[in-house]
Amino acid sequence: MADQTTLLLLDDSFRFSCSEAVLCFNKCCLDLNQFLTPYDILRLKNRLGIPSDLFLKKYTSAHTGPGSGLPIISLKFDYALQYKCPFVTPSGCCSVYEDRPSSCRTYPLARILTRSRETGNIAEQYMLLKEPRCLGFNYGQTQTVREWIESQGIAVYNEMNGSVKLIV
Repeated sequence: MADQTTLLLLDDSFRFSCSEAVLCFNKCCLDLNQFLTPYDILRLKNRLGIPSDLFLKKYTSAHTGPGSGLPIISLKFDYALQYKCPFVTPSGCCSVYEDRPSSCRTYPLARILTRSRETGNIAEQYMLLKEPRCLGFNYGQTQTVREWIESQGIAVYNEMNGSVKLIV
């Protein structure tokens, strides 16, 4: 079964919960491309109490976007441990949970920003990512996208990440 994606509006609802009670708990923290925004980097380096240059050297890798020529910063995963996120503890919990990156915080949603070529207005949408490996869709209460944003503390991340100028 392939991944399923569904476009959602702020008042559309979905069912999802992630906890240690879900059999696939933290499997999503393995072997993925985890891009970091400048705000993610700021929160993480402050959480760890280290300077930006040390955080970038120890926890990230950088490359240039092929189409944009812009720098892209990715989280380094531990290749010796099945490409595990460096912030997953031996017990399987997230050691930086309160300051986790925006993509972790937003999952199972993905935030999409688009700009109208005609008006220049920016529109925000969300996509529900329903991956077959994730069992969290069988747990929890039904909630709206708006409720998820509130419960996960996503608004400040969206505000900070949305302040970056989009290049069309």
